[in-house]
Amino acid sequence: MTNHSTANQSGRKKLTNATSLFLLALVAIIVFGYFGYNVGKDMALRDNARDAAAAQR
Repeated sequence: MTNHSTANQSGRKKLTNATSLFLLALVAIIVFGYFGYNVGKDMALRDNARDAAAAQR
């Protein structure tokens, strides 16, 4: 005889762990994307400024 409440709780725990992992991955993607975009934008602006300064010489 199996304990159905224990089996149900185990299934919920797996679902909660999967949901938490998914949300954590989603937040990480958003954070890394935001900072990656800003770093790339800053690098492009600096490169353009360097090129413009070199062209004026």
